[in-house]
Amino acid sequence: MNQTESKKEALRALEKEFQEAKGTLSSLGKAKEDAFNQMRSFSTTLKSLNQKLDSLKGERDELSKKVQSAKVQRSALNKMVKDSSKVLKSTRDSNPSSYNSGFRGGRYQKKEKSPSQIRKEIDSLELKLETEAMAFSKEKEIKKTIKNLKSELSSKTELEETMALAKDASKEFHSVRKAAEDSHKKVQEFADLSQEKHQAMQEVLTQIKEQRKLRDPKGKEYAAKKEEWTKQKAVVDDLADQVRALKDELGMQSQKEMKNQVKEKAKVAEEKFKSGGKLTTEDILAMQGMK
Repeated sequence: MNQTESKKEALRALEKEFQEAKGTLSSLGKAKEDAFNQMRSFSTTLKSLNQKLDSLKGERDELSKKVQSAKVQRSALNKMVKDSSKVLKSTRDSNPSSYNSGFRGGRYQKKEKSPSQIRKEIDSLELKLETEAMAFSKEKEIKKTIKNLKSELSSKTELEETMALAKDASKEFHSVRKAAEDSHKKVQEFADLSQEKHQAMQEVLTQIKEQRKLRDPKGKEYAAKKEEWTKQKAVVDDLADQVRALKDELGMQSQKEMKNQVKEKAKVAEEKFKSGGKLTTEDILAMQGMK
């Protein structure tokens, strides 16, 4: 076997090895792509979960702010309740007998005279003193009655004022207490919603951890497949260079390379023709080969 035949035999063996290497590279490429797609699928799920986590965190933080704000309002209302309670107690303590008298809910019992009735009675007695002639003892008795009535009027006027203050204080107390109760309910409502968001966050965090456990091995697998594919690619490129070099030694060219050479020669011949140069037989054949 001469040297040329030996090189041709080596070329056939090299081309076979090259094709086998390309097949291996193709298989590795598919495995690499599969690993990447699986890793990307987990990464997409993780991205969605992280976005959901951020959204829940934002909602929880907003609710936490509302809880704090509602607590401040509740504290202020509780202080108002305490102050209002003191005012109410003070008005009651200032005249405890008024709550045991005949005055109830702004009205007097039947046996009790109202301030207007007392005033009317005083006016009537004073008119009687001025217009009627009477014995000194009778006049003295009427004046004593008028004095007692004025004392009673003063007492009941003070009672009415006290009860009016107590009524206002009671109304204010109940109004503020209701507002404080509503504020407390609001604190609880916001706190419960915040806790729900926090619990939802914990559930999402658990899902994220589970997805990471599934993704990380796929990420390592992808990295290993990529490294293996890169090494095999280097082997294929090296074999391609060896095949090309051996073909060059044997004067063998690929159909594509031959077409490129003919195209280049035709271009040179055409330029020579346009410039008025003399064409050779090779130039003419090159131009014909392009048609």
